[in-house]
Amino acid sequence: MTHAAPATTHETPQGAAQAATAPVPKVLLRADRDTPELSPLSDDRPAALLPVAGKPLLFHALEDLALSGIHDVVVAVSHFGTLIEDDLGDGRRWGLTLAYLPTDGRASDETLRARIDPRASHPFLAIDAQIVRSPVVTACLGWLAGDAAETAGPGDTVTVTTDGRTAGITVVRPGRRPADGPPPSHLALPGMALPVRTLAEYHAANMRAVGGEIPGLFLDGRDVVNTAEDRLIAEVGSRVKARRLQDGSMAHVGQYTLVDGRASLAGRVVIGAECIIGPDTEIRDSVILPHTHIGAGLRVENAIMSGTLLIRPDLHTHTVIDDPGLAADLHPASRRRDAFAATPLSERLLALALMPAGLMRRRARHRDLWRVVLGRMRLFGVRTTDTPDLPRGAIAPSELMLPETASPEECVLADRVALLSPGGARSLRLLLHGWRHLL
Repeated sequence: MTHAAPATTHETPQGAAQAATAPVPKVLLRADRDTPELSPLSDDRPAALLPVAGKPLLFHALEDLALSGIHDVVVAVSHFGTLIEDDLGDGRRWGLTLAYLPTDGRASDETLRARIDPRASHPFLAIDAQIVRSPVVTACLGWLAGDAAETAGPGDTVTVTTDGRTAGITVVRPGRRPADGPPPSHLALPGMALPVRTLAEYHAANMRAVGGEIPGLFLDGRDVVNTAEDRLIAEVGSRVKARRLQDGSMAHVGQYTLVDGRASLAGRVVIGAECIIGPDTEIRDSVILPHTHIGAGLRVENAIMSGTLLIRPDLHTHTVIDDPGLAADLHPASRRRDAFAATPLSERLLALALMPAGLMRRRARHRDLWRVVLGRMRLFGVRTTDTPDLPRGAIAPSELMLPETASPEECVLADRVALLSPGGARSLRLLLHGWRHLL
């Protein structure tokens, strides 16, 4: 049978009161599923950490739990458990307490429930992290405090559905269900649930999220453009020139991302954190994953792009772009500081020529330039140790490119763009750009 959710569970203060008085359930968040259909995106990361509209799937699920008043969550992890623990931590940022349960990825919800709560003394929620959904946990708690007391018996299993499809949430009442007890039933709630099991589903979930089609799903960032036809949301530290946003477009740009003013965004576009989108590029109805550099003139349409990998879910094709001028991977794991260790002869000569300049009145800078001459440091690089993927250097590119009033976020972005963008003669270009500052 199907349980219709009482309106008071999610539309009125009475429903909120019911949820508050409901027994706090044990919550299992399943991030241990193996999803080969998401390859190659899931080859080096868990599928539950793939971002949808700027946030990993797991983050969306945890936000729903935090809004519902849940405090303790057990996250089931498998062979990518370390990556998930590093990203989620102890859950403090959501006001949650997280524990981690290693699994083989194949155990049933009932098996894991027995490990978490052997006595089955509390209601139990099992939540699939690979479904992006409307916030529905509060309504589930309201049902547990209200209708469940009359319509569900001990040990009954209830599957939550939204819009006729599973929401990836299973509710189990405390106690042992009799062998001849009723079969699992369904709790129908308003909203939307989109599974993310294939590349096509992942692309579609991002397009619908940025289009505002998932009720209750909030996008981080500020509105750069918000008109009747267009909307552009940019997160902290990003620089986006909005004049090339085509009519009827919706875009979300992640943290510390640079979108060149000559680039064009059309349709629905999601660009991840720490990306560089070059001039004369066109991105239409596509997802650009974090740490991706797209060079001048590249057209990306109806695709997923991660570093140098271009995926067309509709055509079932994967293409690796070998030209570093068109695409590059800016992820810290792919660009270690030791990759910049060798100081080119050209930089040594430039450093030697700069030593008599007015810049050398700073003794610390003079010592750094001498290290460049000796081959112990790069001429251009960051001045701190906070970014392990960037080289240490005597001169930060942001010093030559930005005014002294620039914010720290702008300086970080300028340094990343200058030091990670492919292309030759970089040192000479930076010197020509900032010669007034140097002299």
